[in-house]
Amino acid sequence: MTSLRGKVALVTGASSGIGAEVAKHFASYGCFLAIAGRNKDGLQNTAVVCHEKGVPKDKVLCITADLSVEDEVSSLLEKTVEYFGRLDVLFPGILSYCMSKSTLDHMTASAAQELATKGVRVNSVNPGVIKTEIHKRGGMTDETYNQFLEHCKETHAMGRAGTVDEVAKVVTFLASDDSSYITGETIAIDGGRHLLMTAQQKV
Repeated sequence: MTSLRGKVALVTGASSGIGAEVAKHFASYGCFLAIAGRNKDGLQNTAVVCHEKGVPKDKVLCITADLSVEDEVSSLLEKTVEYFGRLDVLFPGILSYCMSKSTLDHMTASAAQELATKGVRVNSVNPGVIKTEIHKRGGMTDETYNQFLEHCKETHAMGRAGTVDEVAKVVTFLASDDSSYITGETIAIDGGRHLLMTAQQKV
């Protein structure tokens, strides 16, 4: 996906989990990055890996921001464009937590239709259970989390939870020219969880 080299990507939630892995994956393809999150140390750790993957230090912009604060969202965009002069790729890492998934799906389709004539493609990903620290940060103990992952063998058709790199690879593909004729899509990266949910609903 050489089309991503030199493109400016803004990745939110990049201090850990899926957002961090997406940023690192973009870096491996030569993207310039604005990475945002609430944990400053986590962002710095992500930036170090991005540098190790070949992105110059002046081409990774770390922005500490809380996307639940409207002013900080606006500032995030302004800082990115001010620093790099443009913005080529935007896939929010935590937007789905701020609105219902169905609303996000419809927003993707509507935005894709409205922006298609301007050459802007809009797609989104719908991950299943992905192994990150978010569940423990939400209060799960190690024992409870292990039981939760064990239960994923029953709730996901592929019999396991997913990994952050499996999400990052799809996000990177959607951002590249390799997906140039894809827009308005919501892609499930859930190991077939939606298949089992649909089957259960029909019973």
